[in-house]
Amino acid sequence: MEAVIDRRIFFVFGLLSFGQTPTIAVIEYDVHTDYLSPCQLTIAHLSLEHAMPTEYLMDTALLYVVSSVGFEVVYGWQHGDCYECPLFEVTLNGPRLVNCSHRIQTKYPNVLRVRSENGSWSAKERLTDRGVYLLNITTEDANGRLDLACDLRPLNSPPNPDLPMLVAFLIFAALAAVWVLLVFLHKRGKFDKILRKNRIQADGSDRKSEIHEEHGNEAKNNEFELADEKDSDRKHESALAEENKDEEKDNGSQSERQNSAVLANASDPPKVKIRLHSLDAFRGLSLVVMIFVNYGSAGYYYIEHAIWNGLTVGDLVFPWFIFMMGTSMVFSFRGLFKNEISDMKIVWKIVWRSILLFGIGLFLGTKYDNDMEWIRIPGVLQRFSATYLATALVHFPFAKMAAKKEKTLFGDVIHYWPEWVIMLALLALNLSLTFALPVPDCPTGYLGPGGLANNASYWNCTGGSAGYIDKKILSLQHIYRTPTIKDVYYSTEPFDPEGILGTITSVFLCFLGLQAGKIIAMHKNPIPILIRWSIWGVLTGLVALLLCNAKQDGGWIPLNKNLWSLSYVLAMASTSFIALSILYILIDVLSLWNGAPFIYPGMNSIVIYFCQSAFSNNFPVSWQMPDPQSHWQALIVDCWSASVWTFVAYLLYRKNIFVAL
Repeated sequence: MEAVIDRRIFFVFGLLSFGQTPTIAVIEYDVHTDYLSPCQLTIAHLSLEHAMPTEYLMDTALLYVVSSVGFEVVYGWQHGDCYECPLFEVTLNGPRLVNCSHRIQTKYPNVLRVRSENGSWSAKERLTDRGVYLLNITTEDANGRLDLACDLRPLNSPPNPDLPMLVAFLIFAALAAVWVLLVFLHKRGKFDKILRKNRIQADGSDRKSEIHEEHGNEAKNNEFELADEKDSDRKHESALAEENKDEEKDNGSQSERQNSAVLANASDPPKVKIRLHSLDAFRGLSLVVMIFVNYGSAGYYYIEHAIWNGLTVGDLVFPWFIFMMGTSMVFSFRGLFKNEISDMKIVWKIVWRSILLFGIGLFLGTKYDNDMEWIRIPGVLQRFSATYLATALVHFPFAKMAAKKEKTLFGDVIHYWPEWVIMLALLALNLSLTFALPVPDCPTGYLGPGGLANNASYWNCTGGSAGYIDKKILSLQHIYRTPTIKDVYYSTEPFDPEGILGTITSVFLCFLGLQAGKIIAMHKNPIPILIRWSIWGVLTGLVALLLCNAKQDGGWIPLNKNLWSLSYVLAMASTSFIALSILYILIDVLSLWNGAPFIYPGMNSIVIYFCQSAFSNNFPVSWQMPDPQSHWQALIVDCWSASVWTFVAYLLYRKNIFVAL
């Protein structure tokens, strides 16, 4: 007996499976269940089977492909962010009411194509999360000839997937506005005035009630007594006013003497350590965003890391940390020189700090897999370790010589010219290895992800020379085995975004952070500091745009966080200079903001990062929500987790606990 299902019921099932109320009611035909098969999309030896969903997956839509033509057509699909990739295709023999259906991602645009002997049709569309779509393949009469015609239309009205992020942003913005208002009122003394007024009123009412109870009907005598008390109070207040004037005069003369003494000893080193609060706030902001990204960023693609080329919010925070490490290094060395620490102790301090960072990174990397045969050697803290070691050892001797020289207009560059020579030589080494190192079975200078990229011509060439160097030195077993490209480019090669070749460009980025610190050390006035930071920010940004040709793919050196390409490093330096300038104005110059709450994790960044990495999934920091495929629920948990670690940093700040390596 042939199974027949009403087509209306079929579409209702599809809509309900995505949690939506059916909006399509006019369906007239029946369809065999044999026709409800998933689209068997294939490319060469790859095959994708997208079955009709029985449960919702985050950032997916459901696409029904319907061919009503009487000839063979080929339907193809590909991820819109897959650069120069062939399409997954399936041959459809019509006419059938529903040829096949498949899930389709909604984070990025999708490339859809239908071709036949009667023509072709293609589109690049970004579909809506939880949406149900119909691609209807038909023909149209064109001067007596049947041409292919296609119509892509939605079958429901899904909610805006970005609505949770917008609501969360508005909530945090409102909380920030309330906090700023409260701080402003506190600084103006509004709260103290209100409390003082209430206290005076309370004291006055108590006093009047006591007088009334004690003296009863002796109102006239009380009036005379109160009049005498008021006169005495006025006399007492005038006497206090005279005393205050005398004290102010004495304090004024005393403060003048103190100021003259301070000016006389202006050449002496300050006893109180002055901290650049904007740098702490910048570091804390980067750390909070990094924690949010590590928890999954609620599934939003513009906060997660880019698949290969390109830039997202998640790609900013790690290089910002590298940049700030260089900026902080200037103040660290100044303290060491002022305390007259020996050269050997300074070198040992640099080496020991690098060893600690590397060891902590390895420790955290074995949280989920402690098989030493497959342990990953590169990592985030390992990259920090190598970058700090190289940058600090290069900077140390020249910083010591520059400290003895007079401050000049361009001393932040001229006094360190040998350091510039070394860093530019390292940069030249990176470019030479990237574009001139022969890689077996791969084109020289290849910067692509391999796999399906470039029409699947260089399948095992992921990362070009960067991937090749890591595999040769570290071996396949000790590098990252699940890079972000696997789900899009289907590359089977391991690739580590914190590999060896990218460490050279991260050293150069740290050196540019050093430049920001040198500017602060050379110039005390905020105006020349901001002018120089702005110039560096614009200059590095323009060079980055030139190298990538101001587009995501196809430039000379694309913006690529996986490779830490030169254009990417310069772009990150540009954003760092600009962001630091803005925070410096708001926090250190105008004092419009004290940096809270970001300043708290910024002053204890290594502790917060370690604790978050070690206890990331422990309750009540994080937990599994009933529907992990919901943006709403994922956003609640991820925001909560980032807020918890920010609060922990605040508690450490209140307890005056600060840990540094």
